[in-house]
Amino acid sequence: MRMVQGMWTGSVVAVMVLAGAAVGQVALPPTPAPAPTPDYVPPPAAPAPAQRPIPTVAKPVDVPFEAWRKDGKLPSLSEPLYWAAMRRNTLVTPESWAKITPFLDRRVPQLERVVVDNVDLVRKIEEGQIEKAMDAQRNAEGRNPEMGTLLRTLRPLVMDSLRNELMKRNLITRQQAEQTEKIRRSYVEERSRDWEAKVPALAADATDEQKKEHQRLTTRERMRSQMYDFIDEPMWVYQRLLVECAVKWDQVAAVESFPAATKQKLTPLMAKAKAASDDASRLSAMREVVRGISAEEERDLLVALRSLRPDPATDEGEEAPANAEQPAEGAVTDQK
Repeated sequence: MRMVQGMWTGSVVAVMVLAGAAVGQVALPPTPAPAPTPDYVPPPAAPAPAQRPIPTVAKPVDVPFEAWRKDGKLPSLSEPLYWAAMRRNTLVTPESWAKITPFLDRRVPQLERVVVDNVDLVRKIEEGQIEKAMDAQRNAEGRNPEMGTLLRTLRPLVMDSLRNELMKRNLITRQQAEQTEKIRRSYVEERSRDWEAKVPALAADATDEQKKEHQRLTTRERMRSQMYDFIDEPMWVYQRLLVECAVKWDQVAAVESFPAATKQKLTPLMAKAKAASDDASRLSAMREVVRGISAEEERDLLVALRSLRPDPATDEGEEAPANAEQPAEGAVTDQK
């Protein structure tokens, strides 16, 4: 029995050895050669960008406003045009005015300071420098060099537009500003129509020279109005100061800091202005007064008037708006 068992074990071992030898003799397949590297491999395509929704732009609301003309006549304004246009703008609510009014109250003293500091320039405008510059002889290139001089003259009086100042301080919305500008432009257009109606109409057989002159006149008035639009607010403030000088002359004359020589020179000149019964007459009389004194004496007069303010320092509470390179918006209220 033991002999049979040993033979079985040895047979198993022999079979296993033979099997291992047979396995060792089987050949493995060769490793494939690497694929050749191409000369250029294009980068993978970028994923398509996600399409953004196209924003919808709100269409401006067509808000009606009160017509400027009354009985066919365009009214004269007692305040700067942009101010008057805001008052006709129904989008400017009482709540908006509650914020706007204090700002305007601060803006007026700032404008007064600009006028007093530059009263010599204001006098030139009152004397017709805008009209003189526009009528000056053109050079060989067809340009009017006096216009450049005029713009430099006006620059110290040109503050940033009221619209910009209000929007910068979030006192009016974009929609309120756009509607106010629409109303303002309508006044300018009506004003242009009035002027064009005064220009003699061209005959059907008008010559080229007549057509050229007609064009020159209409262009001149349009430019003239625009020049006055640039300085709308300061000129309005200047006229207010002159009227106030007539009304308060006795108080102004009593100001201790008012130079005695200027007061002595002004006293006989002020009689007509003091006797005037309405603002238009006072303004006319005061224009005669200031034509009889120097720019420095007029500055003394305006400084003395401003010293009568309950608190002359109130206009220092906020920095005056910087003079802007671009003209302000508005229209002169008392054009010559």
